[in-house]
Amino acid sequence: MNNLLYPSIFILLIISLTGCKHTNNEESDTDTMSKSLICTSCAGEGRIDTNCNMCNGNAIIDCGWCNGTGHENCTYCNGTGSEKCYMCKGTNKSKCISCYGSGINIHDEEEPCSACYGKGYVTCSYCDNSYINCSFCDGDGYTDCDKCDGTGTILCEKCSGKGCISIICEECNGTGYIEQSTQNEN
Repeated sequence: MNNLLYPSIFILLIISLTGCKHTNNEESDTDTMSKSLICTSCAGEGRIDTNCNMCNGNAIIDCGWCNGTGHENCTYCNGTGSEKCYMCKGTNKSKCISCYGSGINIHDEEEPCSACYGKGYVTCSYCDNSYINCSFCDGDGYTDCDKCDGTGTILCEKCSGKGCISIICEECNGTGYIEQSTQNEN
């Protein structure tokens, strides 16, 4: 065997036992250590909350069904607020209750009915020119929007009503920690 081999192995054994560093200026893998630090960009959460760009952080948006009004045209009256009178069927005429629609005075058959002047009907007292207020919308012409319950707003779908969305922190790639290399010093 080569005698020069023994001293170098002996020196390496002593260096490893004492923890002495190499005397040359080259760094070895054992000289550099990594240390985990909490990411300052996300405070260790791994994500960053930012205002939702759809609702601008408000958590609600205008209802798309009613365009933010909270109302929809009444489907029963088509938004007119009125419907045909059910008493006169939209004719503006009601059967005379004095002569039962005959037009003849029931006490004197020779005379016309004094209530309807012999026509057998009277102007309907229940409606205004054949129409009454819509019974479904109370004459407003609109009803509360079913989608937003008449508020005109709904929860933002993008952020689920939170007002913010979480994005993965680019600084730590979502881990919450940053690896920092440090040099061992003697």
